[in-house]
Amino acid sequence: MEHRPDPASCSDEALLAALGEGADDEAALAELDRRHRPAVRAWVLRRHGDEELADEVVTETMQRLWQRRDRFDPARGSAAAWVFVLARTTCADLLRARRRRPVPVAHLREPATVEDQAERIVEAAVVAQLLDRLSAEHREVIRLAFVDGLTRIEIADRLGLPLGTVKTRVFYGMRALRLAAEELGIRRP
Repeated sequence: MEHRPDPASCSDEALLAALGEGADDEAALAELDRRHRPAVRAWVLRRHGDEELADEVVTETMQRLWQRRDRFDPARGSAAAWVFVLARTTCADLLRARRRRPVPVAHLREPATVEDQAERIVEAAVVAQLLDRLSAEHREVIRLAFVDGLTRIEIADRLGLPLGTVKTRVFYGMRALRLAAEELGIRRP
């Protein structure tokens, strides 16, 4: 009898290679799902703030991973990177499909109250005031990351900067924002 390694002790690449070989398919796919579900879901939530979409993207990504397992090429990158490529294209496909379908009335949000709108205006003014206290370089990457929802890689591509520079600017920009907020007497909840 052949001894098969525990999927939890295998690399992502080994798990992908095991897919399609029979008895351990389900265990390998379940382990890949366990490893990558939290990060993919968090990425979708950070970008779109939609839990239903996040769950749908994760499920569809794992299905595509199974269907396209033979397309993974370790020479082109890590298995984790490939999972995120699948997640990104899956998310784009699902959003495109949603735009073609009308939104059911049950999913429409109630209109915001005057108090909600006033609170949002005040929050926007405070954020604008905090951003004005940053250097132009820090303000630019913070806006691209947290307002436009771009990833650090997308920001680096857009600005023509090294990825490390973008990460550093985001880190120090956030630190400067926290300090500016403290100076204004704003405390995190």
